[in-house]
Amino acid sequence: MDKSRTEPPSPSQLQRTEQIAQRSMQSAPEGGDPLSLDDRLAKRELRLW
Repeated sequence: MDKSRTEPPSPSQLQRTEQIAQRSMQSAPEGGDPLSLDDRLAKRELRLW
């Protein structure tokens, strides 16, 4: 967890995360889906490690 603070992700990683987030929001039902949000955060955590 502290790694993300000391080592910020590269612009390419941030861009990829943004694309995934946008895709998830588009595919998610109206009102938002908490499961998709958790999945999005989990994927971001995996990318940072």
